[in-house]
Amino acid sequence: MKAAELRQMSADERTKALAEQRKKLLDLRCSASLGEDVNTAELKNVRKDIARLMTVMSESAAQGGKA
Repeated sequence: MKAAELRQMSADERTKALAEQRKKLLDLRCSASLGEDVNTAELKNVRKDIARLMTVMSESAAQGGKA
């Protein structure tokens, strides 16, 4: 996910995407703790996607909820 794509999403879509990414991260962490093979690069990418989503959401809130 790129920040430009996230900025074009509505607030509801961003909230839903954030929930999905957090669930994905939880699933990956659980798999890793059970000793299953986990793509560590995917863990990194999911964490970065969550950070991007949260950044765009906070920018939006700081601008008064626009876009």
